[in-house]
Amino acid sequence: MIDNQEMSFLIPRTLHGSIIGIKNSLRDVSLVSAIRRGQDDEAERFQVHRSIIFVITPMKKIQFSAEYSVFQDEKELSEADFQLLQAAKAATKTAYAPYSNFKVGAAVLLENGVVVPGSNQENAAFPVTICGERNAVFAAAAQHPGIAVLKVAITVETKSQNMTKPVPPCGSCRQVLFEYESRYNQNIQLILQGDSGEVYMVDSIKDILPLLFDASFL
Repeated sequence: MIDNQEMSFLIPRTLHGSIIGIKNSLRDVSLVSAIRRGQDDEAERFQVHRSIIFVITPMKKIQFSAEYSVFQDEKELSEADFQLLQAAKAATKTAYAPYSNFKVGAAVLLENGVVVPGSNQENAAFPVTICGERNAVFAAAAQHPGIAVLKVAITVETKSQNMTKPVPPCGSCRQVLFEYESRYNQNIQLILQGDSGEVYMVDSIKDILPLLFDASFL
């Protein structure tokens, strides 16, 4: 703490662009100064009068990772999971995708054993298009209220028929699926496939939705 005296100090080049908070200890007035970027000097010199200096702590990095199971093809799945994926494939036939030619089929397995299909429905006004995953889970919630979702199978039918990489849900669908996972305190398992080829199995939406937004923020 510096009081009733003048002090000069150096701001290292590594802090250029950072924020230094300076609070006048006599007048209780806060001042925030942004250090200019791109200076060639090794440091910027500032004069501080009767002030307390707050220095930002160094940045740290946090790494996220995802875990999922990989099957060479759908034949390696259990019979129940295979049938759920077939229901998703059948749902692609009901998709309306004249603009993207990317037909998504989803099949939701509920806790009561009921399977509810859904498909993407596009619109010339693109923002009002609804994805197959949300279509399926919303239909399930409306037709079977209060029943938890156990699994969702998702697949696609593309114009070229050569999508061999499993297609994951978009960010909006992940957030919606997590809401149902959170609502019933029940992990939702995902079964993902493209037109053909490998199948990915994810144990929980949380595994593919880092830094998720939930009710704790409200």
